[in-house]
Amino acid sequence: MEGLLLSYFDATIGPNPYQGIYLDEDDDDVLTPENELEVVKLMNTFDEEGFYTHCFKDFETADYYFKIPSEWARGDEESLCLSILTRTKNPEMFKDILEKAVKEFKAIPAVYNAFHKERAGGDKSVLEAMQTLEKFLEYLKQDIIKIEESGLAGKILVLGLDQAGKTSLLNRLIYGNHLEDQEPTLGVNIVEIPLSETEFLVYDCGGQKHARNTWFTALPAPHALIFVIDLTEDESRNEEAKREF
Repeated sequence: MEGLLLSYFDATIGPNPYQGIYLDEDDDDVLTPENELEVVKLMNTFDEEGFYTHCFKDFETADYYFKIPSEWARGDEESLCLSILTRTKNPEMFKDILEKAVKEFKAIPAVYNAFHKERAGGDKSVLEAMQTLEKFLEYLKQDIIKIEESGLAGKILVLGLDQAGKTSLLNRLIYGNHLEDQEPTLGVNIVEIPLSETEFLVYDCGGQKHARNTWFTALPAPHALIFVIDLTEDESRNEEAKREF
């Protein structure tokens, strides 16, 4: 669960972010100005109303581009886009909720006023529309969280000694192959693994001696635990793995 972004087309500066909302308060590295700019630029590529998905370096987006009538916009309509920034590998899971949200959005009376803040000083309808839109986005946030949580099969803790092959195993599941020159995991690496219609949130913990004290705090109540052992190691290492297990 990462971020929700509402964008609109400003007649002067073009695509512009209106409001971004974090879906997870502990995840504050998604709605950066740079990422918001990348997402709003998508509006220049949309040809017609509808649902789209895009892949960026660190996340994917589920987007719904649409238009609403407007008495204040050039061409008598506002061009808008609702975007969900997520690390899930299945952004299509948000299509129905975005489609429903757009229908509800279009039913809000005079909601176009919210996109003309320059008139806020002399027209109270602008402030009223902005407040209504803020509530709408908060309700949408809660619906999105429920959708994403319903598609999460469980949280898994992956443990083992350093260089046991924990990350290599996960890469095999995610990418279908073995990645060469895999760097050792330092701390905890959290990844999502999609299988069929569900996803597993996997906590890959570093296996160095100094990192093993994080095993007990990384995920206090996992649904499952995988302990990886490299049977090609010598006897002393396997005895160490047995003790840690």
